[in-house]
Amino acid sequence: MSIEYSDKLYAQLVEVNDKVNRAMTYKTDQENYQVPELWVMPEPDADGNINIPAFGDCDDFACCKYAMLLQAGVPDSAMGIASCMTKSGLHAVLLVETSAATFVLDNICKAVISTKKTGYEWKYVPRTISEV
Repeated sequence: MSIEYSDKLYAQLVEVNDKVNRAMTYKTDQENYQVPELWVMPEPDADGNINIPAFGDCDDFACCKYAMLLQAGVPDSAMGIASCMTKSGLHAVLLVETSAATFVLDNICKAVISTKKTGYEWKYVPRTISEV
């Protein structure tokens, strides 16, 4: 289910995407946790702020962005973590469906753009997202 598009919402998506992309450094789960795959949803600290991990792989970037936007009031029903194929392989991103477009928050492509402009081949899209 989509959320109503506004310039304020788009600015919020860009701010969260930029903040997480600047704060985190890409590191595989094998390097970071010594396991092949692990999805980690960040928890809020005592003050209620989401702790951005120092390291993570693409799904950790997506989970962190999801947690921050959920805390900021973006409804769960408008967001979902999707998997896609990029030139370098399988990848996870956060999708936010708005009345204007479904936007991708990504750690590879730094701009917040429509799913239609990514060039990604979508492999899994959550049921909450109706259009990619």
